[in-house]
Amino acid sequence: MAKSEGKTASRSCLPGWWEAWKQRQIYNRDTVTSSIADATWDKLDREIEALVARLSSSGVTTEELRRAVVVARDGEIYYTLARGQFNPPDNFPYTLDDEEKESLVAERERLFSQGKMFRVILTVSLCSFLQGFVQSSINSATLYASHLKVRYITEKELRADIDAHDWALGAMNCSPYLAAAFIGAPLSLAMNQWVGRRGAITISALLIIASSVGSAFAPDWRSLLGVRIIGGIGMGIKAVSAPILASETAVGYWRGSTILQWQLWVAFGIMMGLVVNLIIAGAVHGYDFAQNIPGKPEPASWMSQYKALQGILAAPAVPAFLLLIAVCFCYESPRFYMRRRTPNYHPARAYEILLNVRNTKLQALRDIFLIHWSNPVDDDVEATEKAEKQRLTYASRLGMGIRISITQYKTLFSTTRLRNAVYSSCTVNLAQQMCGINILAFYSNELFSKTSGARDQTNEKAAMLYSMGFVFAAAYSPGLGPIPFTLASESFPMSHREAGASVAVAINLLFAGLPTIFYPKINTKFTTSGATGFFSGLNVIAFVLVYLLVEETQRLSLEDLDTIFDRSKLHHMAYQIRTYLPYFIQRYVFLRKVERPPTYYQTIMELDQDREAE
Repeated sequence: MAKSEGKTASRSCLPGWWEAWKQRQIYNRDTVTSSIADATWDKLDREIEALVARLSSSGVTTEELRRAVVVARDGEIYYTLARGQFNPPDNFPYTLDDEEKESLVAERERLFSQGKMFRVILTVSLCSFLQGFVQSSINSATLYASHLKVRYITEKELRADIDAHDWALGAMNCSPYLAAAFIGAPLSLAMNQWVGRRGAITISALLIIASSVGSAFAPDWRSLLGVRIIGGIGMGIKAVSAPILASETAVGYWRGSTILQWQLWVAFGIMMGLVVNLIIAGAVHGYDFAQNIPGKPEPASWMSQYKALQGILAAPAVPAFLLLIAVCFCYESPRFYMRRRTPNYHPARAYEILLNVRNTKLQALRDIFLIHWSNPVDDDVEATEKAEKQRLTYASRLGMGIRISITQYKTLFSTTRLRNAVYSSCTVNLAQQMCGINILAFYSNELFSKTSGARDQTNEKAAMLYSMGFVFAAAYSPGLGPIPFTLASESFPMSHREAGASVAVAINLLFAGLPTIFYPKINTKFTTSGATGFFSGLNVIAFVLVYLLVEETQRLSLEDLDTIFDRSKLHHMAYQIRTYLPYFIQRYVFLRKVERPPTYYQTIMELDQDREAE
């Protein structure tokens, strides 16, 4: 009893600002209903009847769907009702049972309230884990480059001999990322149209398994380069498909948090990959790769090192196989079956998926209607029915997917709103690679192996250098780590989400590959300290680009994003330089208490109101 009272007392001691902040965050999540908040009931009733006709095989009635639409439209009211903070009048249209009340509160206040989403979360987590594991495989294999006829680069070698080795090492390591950027990411849109998100992830896992097994038997760096291209295509398809699967299946209030897990599990995959590679090298006694460092013992046998290299290159096949198993139990994205005028259009199947991943039928009906509403209304109903009833072969479906993909790419730059979304998402993805984090992911073993053999470093200096690496990674993690993929998957309207995300991810992967191929040359010419300074300069450029070109999208609905991205980039740059920068200098440099200026979104809304008043 005393223990229980102690817990209650400790909770009551929580600061009031924390509880206020928590409630403010919860209330600000109610953006999913904005798309139907201003719609007339005549239009809503027409769409309800149309969707009920599509869901007739599932036994959905008009009254059930209308009740769900009311809850979606008045989400704030029903949330307060579910929490017991609102007493409905006698003429209140619909009430909630206890299970529905509990579920509506939980979906806002608890991250893992949708227990049935675990399959999707596990699948997406394995996708990102595999991405990091592959990076670790590339990183560790660099230590054994001499077994692929790429010798280590030392300062004693002649310049003419170094050049060829620089380019060979860079090309070998960058090939999967360039393949992902130029082939995998663009191809992902057609794959998603053809076999869905689950199918695209399955294909990517098979390609990575084939690439990993083939890499283990590559006799030289040229063969490894070619085999890695296959894995790179799979990486590109997966990098686009997995975040979209997460965003389209998650409950709206936690969609951003679900997507943010991508970078978390990439980092975990990198760590576990390095651990596994260390275990493999130790198991076959293949540690001694630095043959020319004074004071080191005799190198391990050539065969032991080659076995370590084979194990490291083949290791990603294991998490890829686990991903294949997870995909078998994962749900498809319901939006895949809600695309009109495609052979995949099947609302009843989408509704079945939502019944599985939501806690109540009310939530499933609410979300199926919101998905239906978000798709453009198709005037040609007969064309939709014809596309749905067609029994196309997989080859025909692939051809249709390619045609749809080309159409989306063609129109991606057709309006200011879409162009600005592309520019913003691509800028953030470019900045992620300009900071140099992936150079550490690809070449950290080489860097540390060289510095660890230098005799002039005291323990204090070595500790300082290593700690700076941790500080850099810690500063990278909350911002440039998760935001690029989140912004890419949420900046675009549903009509162009896959196309926009694939372009942004392609930029990310392209500029992950380019520094990889040039880094050995940069490191040889400028040494490690000069290369570090080079990427420090790129960080400054990335900061300026993000500051000037990327709009703030925090707590903005899709309609608000339309307003933000429909303005010229010059307008945003003028706001950042003339309005926000003077405030920042006065407040945080001179420490003066000055009034915070309105946000960029508020500024736009005020201008629009002034124009309407005129």
